[in-house]
Amino acid sequence: MVVRVDLTVRMSDGCTHIGTTVFEDQHELHIGASVEMN
Repeated sequence: MVVRVDLTVRMSDGCTHIGTTVFEDQHELHIGASVEMN
């Protein structure tokens, strides 16, 4: 099983993305949140 945690914070454009992708065998599970501040 491969677990990839994606944490990207962009203050310049005010975009924040927090996500987790889990690969198990041939199945992929993605749990993430995206927040855009205007």
